[in-house]
Amino acid sequence: MKLVQWQIEEVVSRALAEDLGKGDVTTEALIPLHLRGKAVLLVNTAGIVAGIEVAAAVFRQVDPSVQFKILLPEGKRVKQRSIIASISGSVASILKAERTALNFLQHLSGIATETARYVEEVKELPIRIMDTRKTSPGLRVLEKYAVSIGGGTNHRLHLGDAILIKDNHLTILYSQGMTMKDIIAMARQKTQGQLKVEVEVKNTEEAVKALEAGVDLIMLDNINPLEMKQIVKLIKGRVPLEASGGVTLENVRAVAQTGVDFISVGALTHSVKALDISLELNSPRHSLNSIRLLTTTPMTKPREARRPPPLDPELDLHRFTTDEALYEIEQYLYEAYAAGLSTVRLVHGKGTGTLRRAIRHELHKYSLVKSHHPAALQEGGDGVTIVEIIDGWYDQ
Repeated sequence: MKLVQWQIEEVVSRALAEDLGKGDVTTEALIPLHLRGKAVLLVNTAGIVAGIEVAAAVFRQVDPSVQFKILLPEGKRVKQRSIIASISGSVASILKAERTALNFLQHLSGIATETARYVEEVKELPIRIMDTRKTSPGLRVLEKYAVSIGGGTNHRLHLGDAILIKDNHLTILYSQGMTMKDIIAMARQKTQGQLKVEVEVKNTEEAVKALEAGVDLIMLDNINPLEMKQIVKLIKGRVPLEASGGVTLENVRAVAQTGVDFISVGALTHSVKALDISLELNSPRHSLNSIRLLTTTPMTKPREARRPPPLDPELDLHRFTTDEALYEIEQYLYEAYAAGLSTVRLVHGKGTGTLRRAIRHELHKYSLVKSHHPAALQEGGDGVTIVEIIDGWYDQ
């Protein structure tokens, strides 16, 4: 599923109206308008990032002059302490946008991360993990997008997408003397056969009736895996089967092994835990004189901005396969960027040249890399690649 820009802008506009409708009295009272600074978005728990474009839209709507640079594309599995974006501009604007941007980013990344866990549980089985309409009001498009980023498949976006006849529909229509066959025939007639028809069933008998009535899909709702497997034996290959209800990470594999085609999981969106992501703002020391003008009390000498622990400017890649080395490099470059390093050494050796060529080819894709070149002969020559990194967020 792809997000359309107007959808992002519309949702972001509503969220900002909710948070900034009466301004930010704290920031406006204390932070000078001309004060500028830099910040990064930092992932504090490993997971899958989703919603980075939405976060960018928040800063853009608050202040178009704020520079938001995406350092890691969506859908990437990132390690703890990875930097996924850098931000620079008005400190007041950054502070005003912070909470709304993080709300979107943490929530959507949490959905993508949880979806990826379900997909991983059934990865070698011929099945797809699907979402449901159990979404946060007003956020369905974004939440379903996050599911797709995590490797899941989207079910109906809204009630107009397809006909899904559920238990309450059946209860009412059965009370009117209609049979399953009558119900399916009416659904097709009223929609002129333009929409697929799916029916929710509770047991084997209902599943057989639905099949005989000519449905396009059958949803097996809250049926235990043993009975589900029996239904699959009777119906598999004649219409697709969807398992739903009570699916968790603990039992999703058992459900998948019954042979159904899809598993829909409401927990992907209705009760997911947010991914821990924070905005780390660098104190702009050059603006202390401006802040002094706002107070009548003496100021003590400010503490230096806290810096990350020292990082080795050299990464030894000899023990890694090519894929492992590329993953290590990506994470190392984020750490080097956060540590304020301007140059690092990647030691890969000469060997057959396979690892060296792969590394140098991939380095062109990294937004953190300003340039790269082989080391001088006396410093390792072609067995070492020197990487220059863009200005770090600790630079003043």
